[in-house]
Amino acid sequence: MSEKQPMEIQNNRIEYDNIIYCINEEAKEAIIIGCDQNQEKITIPRSIKEGFKEYEITSIIDNAFRKSKFEIIEFSSESKLKTIGKYAFYYSEIKSIIIPSSVTSIGENAFSGCHDLEEIIIPSDSKLQMIEKNAFCNSVIESITIPSELIELKEGWCSGTTKLTKITVSPK
Repeated sequence: MSEKQPMEIQNNRIEYDNIIYCINEEAKEAIIIGCDQNQEKITIPRSIKEGFKEYEITSIIDNAFRKSKFEIIEFSSESKLKTIGKYAFYYSEIKSIIIPSSVTSIGENAFSGCHDLEEIIIPSDSKLQMIEKNAFCNSVIESITIPSELIELKEGWCSGTTKLTKITVSPK
């Protein structure tokens, strides 16, 4: 189904390309609330359209992709995503993710229990300011780069990451 023709609209819920969104008409924003579990890869665009209106995707809410089976997630290079909520990818089968530069916070346990998660890429121009408690708990990431905008790493942000051997801090 193309991006211009939503599959299902119920009140403020829209399903686009197997991802379920909730739209805020006043703010002209959309948040991700879930997805079709029967796919290996999902792609999150910068925005979605409903009729003549466009809604920027700004958040992945708590538990949105909890226990999801997809392995790959991609974001538009122009992503406006700001937050990744608590338990957003909890125990999902995700293997790799490039956090969009626009993200300012990664919620508690966001990637906890992702036993296949080997790679988290945080771009050098990242706006990331906070990584909450247990965000990457029990994942198998081996390295991570801390961006210059980061203000706070909550206690236990990387607990149980036994393969994490390289933490690079931005020289800025």
